[in-house]
Amino acid sequence: MATAKKPVAKATPKAAPAPKQETWVEPEEEVLATIPEYSAPTETKKDEWVIKDRLYELKTGRQPLVFTIPSMHSAKHPLLYFDEEKGYERELRYATNQRSPFVDEQEGPATLGRIVMRNGILRVPKEKVVLQKMLSLYHPYTKAGIIQEYSPEAIASNEV
Repeated sequence: MATAKKPVAKATPKAAPAPKQETWVEPEEEVLATIPEYSAPTETKKDEWVIKDRLYELKTGRQPLVFTIPSMHSAKHPLLYFDEEKGYERELRYATNQRSPFVDEQEGPATLGRIVMRNGILRVPKEKVVLQKMLSLYHPYTKAGIIQEYSPEAIASNEV
């Protein structure tokens, strides 16, 4: 018996399919948690130093006629400042003819100056920036609270 062949359907022309609208799918990105880098706190006093006349006062409760503040490093009065950027202690010395209070930054012969408080106060003119920076930022007596820069703004804020 002969099997009958199924008639082959003729392909009828179909209408062209409508163009597909592509939808944009964002590729998934792997998100890693970022850890912010540690930055050491910065001292604004060093960067934003204001040149002005300054007054320093003795905070020991006494007002001697003459009080001498050590102006150079010695075994009896060590004047060392720990520099966090460099990672070691730096020796301090007040020299009237130098631009920095640090010995390692001073060049040539140094003319040493004396730091003397009279009646418990010391007036430093704006021309002596090295002495002001040494007393305000680096001197161990300032850190220990023996001397302090006079600040009328702080006194006014305490009174209010």
